[in-house]
Amino acid sequence: MIILQDSKTLATWSQLKLIKNATRKEMKPFWFKSLEATILQDLATRKIKDDFCINADLNRLAISNLQNLLADKRVKD
Repeated sequence: MIILQDSKTLATWSQLKLIKNATRKEMKPFWFKSLEATILQDLATRKIKDDFCINADLNRLAISNLQNLLADKRVKD
C-alpha cells in the first residue's frame, strides 16, 4: 500500500522499501516518479490531490509498519 493511513499522504520510495525489508540504495523507478508528478499536490508534504483521495477506511487494511512511519515520518531508524 503506497498511501499512508490518513488517506491523504503518499509514502516515499524509501518508506516503501523499508516496509518490504528491501535495500533502499536503488534509484527511484521512473514509474514512481511519474506517479508522484501526477498525484501529489505538494512534494514536500507528500499530500495527494483531492481528485485522487479515497474515502475508504484504510485502518483495517493497514500494515503495522505504516503506523510507525505515519507517526514518525523518518526514513532511517
